[in-house]
Amino acid sequence: MQAISKTSKILQRKSVIFPQIEFIVSEYGLRREIRDEIWELVREALEEDEDNPAENIFSLLPLELQKHMKRPLFLATLRKVPGLENKDRRVLDAIMRHLKPVNYADGSYIIREGEPLDRMLFITQGSVLTYKTSGIGGGSGSSSIIRLAKRWAATSTSFADLPISTKTVKSHAKLEAFVLVADDLRLAVTWPMIC
Repeated sequence: MQAISKTSKILQRKSVIFPQIEFIVSEYGLRREIRDEIWELVREALEEDEDNPAENIFSLLPLELQKHMKRPLFLATLRKVPGLENKDRRVLDAIMRHLKPVNYADGSYIIREGEPLDRMLFITQGSVLTYKTSGIGGGSGSSSIIRLAKRWAATSTSFADLPISTKTVKSHAKLEAFVLVADDLRLAVTWPMIC
């Protein structure tokens, strides 16, 4: 009976997760065999723990597959960030290796006005609200956080004095993203110079 229940739970989860896998395969232009490989990894994670949310499928993937998927998603974006646009491919590859998948529930605070901008956020799914606590300005959408991230990259040559956020950034719905923290950016940018 318990095995049937576990199988039933996995099948229910498959109906939710499989469309996400299909989206990933089509979005990243991956071969269909990869879809089966991804599903097998997710299935194994669910069998190990059927209550595993497996919300960020990306984190379950082998590192080589993650690397393959990050390049088409982030390379063009990184080349547009002030301060990174003229960096060579090795530096951008190092930055992409440091990108970590994150999930935020609806209504989660990501960055608060007045706090240091110690991370860049690259949104892959979902949206954010940005606003000033004074109520002046504001807006929604991923473009606002990208502007904050560009400001951070352009003005942060010294990581001792990170810029201060002028807006609060809050997830508007469930949000999937990749984060790059300031220390990892510093390592990625200086690594090729010290090798």
